[in-house]
Amino acid sequence: MSRRGRCVAATARYHPRVTPESADDSTRPEPVDGELYGPVEVGPMLGVKPQVVVNWVRDDRIHASAVDELGRNRFTAEDVRRIRASLHKGTRA
Repeated sequence: MSRRGRCVAATARYHPRVTPESADDSTRPEPVDGELYGPVEVGPMLGVKPQVVVNWVRDDRIHASAVDELGRNRFTAEDVRRIRASLHKGTRA
């Protein structure tokens, strides 16, 4: 609710199938070999919001192995698996 008493609808901008309540490994989308993914697609695969992925890249915690023609970071399926494995270990990917 806003300060003036009006309801403000909050919409999730990340993958609708993944919520904090259902973010276990069985409900996360799986990466497909040969595809490139941006932070919007990688976030739900890791169980986090896309902005978290952007922050991790900026903080040099994770690395993308591809860059598209516009200079944006793109993640391969192997990148996603590597990052996912490092999250469970608490190490940098």
